[in-house]
Amino acid sequence: MATARRPWSLLSLLLLLSGMFPAARAQAAPAAGRPAAPVRSTYFADANKRIDANLVSMVVTNFGSFAFDIIVGNSGLEFPRGSGNTAVFAAGLWLGGQVGGETRVTVAEYSMEYVTGPMAGGTFLPDSPTFHVYKLSSADTTGYGDWMANAVPQGAPTDPSGTQPGIIGDQTLWTQLLDASQRANSPTERYRLLYALGAFEDPALIDRGLNFALTPELRSQDTPTFLGSFLSNPMARPRAWAFIKQHWNELAPKTTIAGGDTRLVESLGAFCDSRSRDDIKDFFKTHKLPAASRALDQTIERINNCIAMKERESGNVAAWLAAR
Repeated sequence: MATARRPWSLLSLLLLLSGMFPAARAQAAPAAGRPAAPVRSTYFADANKRIDANLVSMVVTNFGSFAFDIIVGNSGLEFPRGSGNTAVFAAGLWLGGQVGGETRVTVAEYSMEYVTGPMAGGTFLPDSPTFHVYKLSSADTTGYGDWMANAVPQGAPTDPSGTQPGIIGDQTLWTQLLDASQRANSPTERYRLLYALGAFEDPALIDRGLNFALTPELRSQDTPTFLGSFLSNPMARPRAWAFIKQHWNELAPKTTIAGGDTRLVESLGAFCDSRSRDDIKDFFKTHKLPAASRALDQTIERINNCIAMKERESGNVAAWLAAR
């Protein structure tokens, strides 16, 4: 199989020297009993786009290959960016499955078996220059018009208004905060940046931050307050509590030192509903924290006070708002 692909790889390398080019794909003879596939027309390959966020610089193409600089035939993933050091030589999408009992596999790495564009109705769509790599940044709106006009009709996301690209939760900012916290020159700066990760509302970034608590990169003594930053965020609070329960055996050793169990239990006082209150009580009946028993009582009392105030004042607030 590798020998069969080698001429295509060489042809790709020669053609890609121009960066953006029309390329033709050879038509293989159909297997016995199978109808011939339609001949694929020339397509436009985009091979010179890079993801260059934070410390990473990586080539991305629109025909399945990434982390491979096919234009020069060298590694396409530099880390740290600007250092000249490379971490991956070549990579790409590998996809396999069965169709009617027949196993089919296609790959992209040193040679590419993909062509550009989406599929519909079980086959490819007519080629278009809009099937290129789209690159966006919240700090640079240059590509927004191209995204809205050409990527969105292909299924790319937008924001809730439908007028801007869907850069949800600002992943760029999230990664910048994490990177900056690890390079901070003082504990105060480190904690300010680190605990800001709990303020995001995108579920994917919330989960990414919570899972960071399981890594050795987060010090044990910092874990309770780090988790508390998610519990203080209404959008992250339910996910954070579910995560704590699910991973308690891994988190407990990191939270039961230096008063961390008390800080974590106190953070649960941000809840304001009876279901969560009862769930917290039931959980710590079987996962006891003797050193935080008083803090747990105070947390339950704080939740009860919040529930009572909400029940007492909700009607008054609604009436006040209706009169405005």
